[in-house]
This record gives sequence, C-alpha cells and structure tokens, in this order.
Amino acid sequence: YLPWKNVMNIPTVNRRGARGEAIGNVRRLLMRAGYLDGPLKDVYDEDAIAAVKQFQASQGIDPDGMVGSRTLLLLYRAGGAVSSPRLAKKGES
Repeated sequence: YLPWKNVMNIPTVNRRGARGEAIGNVRRLLMRAGYLDGPLKDVYDEDAIAAVKQFQASQGIDPDGMVGSRTLLLLYRAGGAVSSPRLAKKGES
C-alpha cells in the first residue's frame, strides 16, 4: 500500500471533452512533467489524451488515456506538485 493524498482533488478523467478546473490542473501537471505544450486550457482534448497516453507508457502503465488514481499519483510526482515521502536517519531532516 502507498498512502497519498489527491491534493488538487482531481477526479477520474475518462471522457474526451471534459472541462473544468480539474482538467486545467491535469494539463498543468502534464506541462510541468514535459508531456504537453501550448496554452493552458481547461478541456480534455486530443492533445491532452495523447499526452496522458505518452506519460502512462513512460511510467509502465497501460496507456488508456484515462487519468485514474495510479496515473494521478505518478503525475503529481512527475509534475512537481508533491514530494515523495522519504525515510531519514534519526536527527536528519
């Protein structure tokens, strides 16, 4: 098990043409991770779907173009939205 928090509250994205702030956040993460270029939009269009598929393939996930919890967890990390928890020796921070 890997605990994590969906800090941007992005729901599952599985429909072409979906719109909203959450889609804008997905696109922003894809841009930060280097998988999407162009102006920031709030629509899940062909460019975003292709970027998600490319990202998924690079992460060893079935490239289905849907942004589910596994894709989102990895996208948060790749897009610099959150840092991964790490273990440290006593006295280190």
